Amino acid sequence: MRAKAIIAALAILLLSLPAGAANHKSFKKKEFQKQYRGVLVDYADGDFEGAVSTLVEIESDAVAEYGVKILNRMWKAKLGVLKDLMLEGGLEVLAPVTLLHEDTYVAYLDLDSPPLARHSRTMAADLVQFYSEQAESPEGQLMASGLMASLAGRFQEAYLDSAASELFALALEVDADNVAALQGLAGIYERRGEYERTVAYLEELVRIDPLEREGRLRLAVNLVRLDRQREAGETLRQLIDEPGGDWILSLAYQELARILTENGDLTSARSLLEEGTRRLPRDPSIPIQLAYLSDRDQSVNGETDLLLSLQRRVTAGGVSPRYLYSQIPKSALEDLRRALRLERDDRLLLLAGALDGRDRFEAAEAGS
Repeated sequence: MRAKAIIAALAILLLSLPAGAANHKSFKKKEFQKQYRGVLVDYADGDFEGAVSTLVEIESDAVAEYGVKILNRMWKAKLGVLKDLMLEGGLEVLAPVTLLHEDTYVAYLDLDSPPLARHSRTMAADLVQFYSEQAESPEGQLMASGLMASLAGRFQEAYLDSAASELFALALEVDADNVAALQGLAGIYERRGEYERTVAYLEELVRIDPLEREGRLRLAVNLVRLDRQREAGETLRQLIDEPGGDWILSLAYQELARILTENGDLTSARSLLEEGTRRLPRDPSIPIQLAYLSDRDQSVNGETDLLLSLQRRVTAGGVSPRYLYSQIPKSALEDLRRALRLERDDRLLLLAGALDGRDRFEAAEAGS
């Protein structure tokens, strides 16, 4: 009964799609579905890049032959294949297929093909929302939330913030502990300058994952923006006291020194920055801040120190910690996607079995 309910729900989704305008050429639906099934076979066999490349090729060829009006018919043709596969393998076959269409969306972005990118983006979004609505087990719900957050992250990377925030929010409705969704929403609202909402999401993130270093750094930065320096300082000190040697540590030193400076404690700020230069000898940003500070209280020849620090910064090149902070936060999202790939691999056997079972069924139908 459960399988019939799922298929009935997908049938409603199929019927809700626009039919698309007629074309002077007849779309070879059966041939396209056969090609699409071949893509799914390759994907189920673990040829992920090959499957994406082939799907891009057959869809691009179809658009080149029939025009973009064919996209709706391609959409229905693919959903028809998936409907048959769910009869064989159940709902879980959709999880790896959703990731296939997410990867295809990224491929179309790289190829600068907006119509097909939108097509793949919408296909993936429809599949993941359908999967989420139908999944009942705790494992299925977690998978659905992860799939939504991963796709939302793709939207965020393409600066589709409205679509991203909506999908991140749906991911949290399914799994309130989805760290990647919390980080994604915090990034969107920080970029909008809505710091109270940013802090709310980051506080929840840190509560769920107290060891998430980027989340704690961003929380501290935004606490300062809300004049909550004491809490920010405590968080930054914790980051500094932990092992590390990356851009997060560099900014922790810089931000804590900034708080001390604004509070008039120039001696402690300078001592902290000097510690940072010893701990991160190749980081050119901390010496610049130290030189500015030294120039401010005139304790040393700050002008000479600042000039040397700026020269070293130019010579060192590379990407500054401030620039890395300005980018879309992805640490939790990257962890999530690694986990999703592992979950996908477990479900590929279901997809392969469904494809094989459907082939045997169609062969029997043809022979009868």
